Amino acid sequence: MTMGIRERVQRSAEEVRQRGKRLAELNLELAKLEIRRAAAKYGGAVGLFAATALFVVFGLGFLLATIVALIALALPVWAALLIVTALLLLSAAALVLAALRLLRGAKSPLPQQALAEAQATVGTAQHGVRRLLRRMPVAHQTAATTDEPLARRAAARAAATAMATDTRPMTTSAPSREEESHRENA
Repeated sequence: MTMGIRERVQRSAEEVRQRGKRLAELNLELAKLEIRRAAAKYGGAVGLFAATALFVVFGLGFLLATIVALIALALPVWAALLIVTALLLLSAAALVLAALRLLRGAKSPLPQQALAEAQATVGTAQHGVRRLLRRMPVAHQTAATTDEPLARRAAARAAATAMATDTRPMTTSAPSREEESHRENA
């Protein structure tokens, strides 16, 4: 009682899907656990930094009051307050201009390198599948026309197996058309 190719491919595809799903779930659980551990570890430090920031704000307030008091020795109190207020507003304006300059020079928030790497990986996988399909005997190609989803899954599985057993070093980009034609002619 042997199973047909279709049943074996379907069973294998389902098994791969289930294992992939379980692997993704385990990775998600691991990430959550790591985040919880890191949050617990750094939570106390964050609280201390917040308290420190509060003391720094009060310290700056008293420093400004001291500066006002020093200026008030030579000028009226209202003039001393006006001078310190003007200096604070000028400092704030300078910081805003610096921040705007940084924003203009900022790059796109999209992870360009990761996107390029993902596209290259997809291109390499597609090239491997195409190469494998070109090598398939004619009998398998006719089966592909009659049962296309099954043929696609079988081709993808065969490509994955071929890639896993391929001893050549992996490239990060798909081969160029010139490389493909050179390989086909060889």
